[in-house]
Parts: sequence; C-alpha cells; structure tokens
Amino acid sequence: MQVNLVMSDGDAGQIIDGLISRKEAYERTRDYYLGETVDGLIEDDCDEEIARDMIDVYDRLINIVFTQLQEQRKQDEEKKNSSFSLPPE
Repeated sequence: MQVNLVMSDGDAGQIIDGLISRKEAYERTRDYYLGETVDGLIEDDCDEEIARDMIDVYDRLINIVFTQLQEQRKQDEEKKNSSFSLPPE
C-alpha cells in the first residue's frame, strides 16, 4: 500500500530535517560503538548493528521524501511556465 500525503513545501522540508536529525543520532551511535569520540546524544536503546540498520532506513526515507519534493517542484514549475503565454499582437 502506498500513502500520498499533501502538505506545504515548508512542511515537507521540516520532515526532511527531522529525518536527517534522527539519522545523525544513529550515526553517532554507530560511531560510539566503533570507539570513536562523538559529540551529541546517542541512541542508548540499540547496538552498532541496529544503528547501521536504522541509518539505512533513514537514508531511504530521506531519499523518498526529497525525491518526491523535487519532482513536485519541477511539475509545479512546468505548470507555471506552460500556463504563461504572450498576448496576441
């Protein structure tokens, strides 16, 4: 089943920002378990493997929303340009 959501361009941008923030938290978690120094909060309810899986999930979600947003912007621009015509001389 697919779900179609209707929202403003700005709201879609906010969703992308939120998804990026969650992905970054899982990246910090992965890095922490790899022994790297991290700056910021980590997800304490998972291990490195789960963090890697969640990074993939958030990458996919970000790509889906961003791609659809770009496609919609392109379609809106094409509609805008096609509806413009010069008056007859």
